Amino acid sequence: MLLPAFVTPFEIWVSVNVVFAAGGNVAQILARYRAKADTLFNLVKEHLTWIPYLLIFFGGLSFHVLTALLSHPFGINMTWGATLKDLEDSNFFIEVPLILKRFWKVLLLSIVCIAAVIVFQLPGVLPLEWQIIGFYTYWPPLVLAIMHILYPIALNPALLRFSF
Repeated sequence: MLLPAFVTPFEIWVSVNVVFAAGGNVAQILARYRAKADTLFNLVKEHLTWIPYLLIFFGGLSFHVLTALLSHPFGINMTWGATLKDLEDSNFFIEVPLILKRFWKVLLLSIVCIAAVIVFQLPGVLPLEWQIIGFYTYWPPLVLAIMHILYPIALNPALLRFSF
């Protein structure tokens, strides 16, 4: 029987978030507190501020890692560019077209994934075998698609300044 060995995608998602978001932050808070970097309250407050960005970063990273890993065996030339260390003057109307130009594949795939989750949940549209039944089944791909949409927007330093 496979049931004891089978782990649902939701359980995997929860365990990864507990290990990386909660466990990693607790370990870093304790290490910085023992190094007397700051008070425990300030360290907890600072790390709680950065948890949403950490979740967005790791949630939106998988497509880019997958393209990097698959480019080598398929012979696709891939180059890595250096990140800019200086923030250039920009605004919302400059950054949004740049985001759409750079991330159109990810955004399209994420929107298709969200639409697929919605369609696969609707009763009567697809055969019963194809329907996604239960919150624990559709939550991880839905969160992954949402994080891939938020990744270029929430982690863009030019958009964080809120200038138009």
